[in-house]
Amino acid sequence: MKSKKLSEQIIKTFKTNGFVLSEPDVLLDSEHIIQRSGENFRRSMLAFENEDGKVMCLRPDLTVASCIKYLEKKSKSKIYYSGQAYRRNNKKRSDLVNDQLGIEILGSKNQLQDDYKVIKTILSLKKGRCPMKHFDVLILGSGISSLATARFLNKFGIKNIGILEQHSVPGGFLHCFKRFGLRFETGAHYVGSINEGEPFHTLLNYLGVYHDEDYIELEPDGPDTHFFKDHDFTFSLGYKENIQKLGALFPDEKKSIEVYFGMIKEAAHSFPTYYYKRDYDQKKMLSFLDQTVKEVLDSLFKNPSLKKILSTTCILYGVSPQDASFGFHSIVQDSYIISAKGFRYGGERLAQRFVKKIESEGGQFFFNHTITDLVAENKEIKEVHCHNGAVFSAEKIISGIHPKLLFSMIKGEGLRKSFQRRLDQIQESNSFLGAFLSLKENPEVDGFLGILVLSSAYLFILGRFGLIKSLLFEIKYEKVEKGDEVITLEKEGGRYKVMFKKQLANKSVKKTKKNISFRQGRNNRKDVKAKNKMPIADSPFSSLKALLKN
Repeated sequence: MKSKKLSEQIIKTFKTNGFVLSEPDVLLDSEHIIQRSGENFRRSMLAFENEDGKVMCLRPDLTVASCIKYLEKKSKSKIYYSGQAYRRNNKKRSDLVNDQLGIEILGSKNQLQDDYKVIKTILSLKKGRCPMKHFDVLILGSGISSLATARFLNKFGIKNIGILEQHSVPGGFLHCFKRFGLRFETGAHYVGSINEGEPFHTLLNYLGVYHDEDYIELEPDGPDTHFFKDHDFTFSLGYKENIQKLGALFPDEKKSIEVYFGMIKEAAHSFPTYYYKRDYDQKKMLSFLDQTVKEVLDSLFKNPSLKKILSTTCILYGVSPQDASFGFHSIVQDSYIISAKGFRYGGERLAQRFVKKIESEGGQFFFNHTITDLVAENKEIKEVHCHNGAVFSAEKIISGIHPKLLFSMIKGEGLRKSFQRRLDQIQESNSFLGAFLSLKENPEVDGFLGILVLSSAYLFILGRFGLIKSLLFEIKYEKVEKGDEVITLEKEGGRYKVMFKKQLANKSVKKTKKNISFRQGRNNRKDVKAKNKMPIADSPFSSLKALLKN
């Protein structure tokens, strides 16, 4: 090492973490090196023949030399090395001596665990040279809840706020991505209760991030259309309008329909944090929370088709009707009944509004910072360590990330077994597979159609600006394998089915240049481009085009 002081510091860190010095031989059998490093390595070695005619070489690399020593003598498996390696430099032939310092865990029984130990040790070196950043409040994650929390803290005079985000951009599901020159939403396709005086508008206005030009009106008669196997229904804006529509379709259930929407409105207005009321009936609020959506629907209706229509809103928050609280369901339902608007410039514009406001108040964002450890002491988080070596501390830490992930990163202080069991029993919301399509054949469509596979039973298609919002199709395949690549939709007997890469393996499909991009999973946000498309003449897109026009 050029810096003796730095070298000593690194070696001290290695020793502290339990690594033992390995001193590999300087002179090695060249064939051992070639076997492990490849024939191309021969040109850089400093080799010669010994008296026995065996080709020997000076050790060209301490990693390989240490591995050879381990195999021959079964020495310590958790090692560090520091010394000189000898090999020619292809660019600078005179440069023969290289200083090398490193660590290895050899003969591993648990590769993942040992990899973690190595990485953690290396990162600790960086931590030692990076000054710790301290904040009054540190927020983990930059989703909409974290951004709103930061602005509330600003309102109460707290300015010194740090926000850590593993992604390169803020916003969580407000995030957009671009393909083929088009912008696609990941989650914030449109918003409800957004007119002046309504809950979401009031909230954004209070936080200083509402700008009217960011939103676009949706068609009042059809922001949502749901297609089922034997029927369909288009939701409208307004309680009266939806009661009339459903009453005409299900005349025998008309009175119950009126009761149901009356319960939705009453339940939504019972929540003080939704309509911002100081005085509220706690008993009434709790009674709505204690009922499930399925229980309410079963108590009011007999027609199964009507129940399906009224439970489709559950798709928006990923909880099945038998598990969803009617109280929370009423808030979602009410928000999209009273008003709805799309994002003119994508949901990312709202995230950018938040960031600008928070930074103007003195807050700092740290993107591309993946949290690795939460160091606890006396039941308090003292330090937050990131993968890039950055270390943070704060008087208060607020988490906007998944509780299971959060507590898995706590080091130095164990959790109570009872609490750990509760964490382990947390059920995830329904996962989905999303696909985003650009339909060039239809000039009326501005943006995209998004396809979401929410379960083994349904296909959910999202569109923009009132042209199409929620098309629900039945899928024949009962199981979608994780990692299956969606190829296309195929029309079969007047219905649509989802085609996957594995299912098309033995099927002849022509390749076209149709622009389609897909996203997989709520937790696996990796973009993949479809490689095989249906022939243009037989594709479902012309049918979707006709559907949109109708």
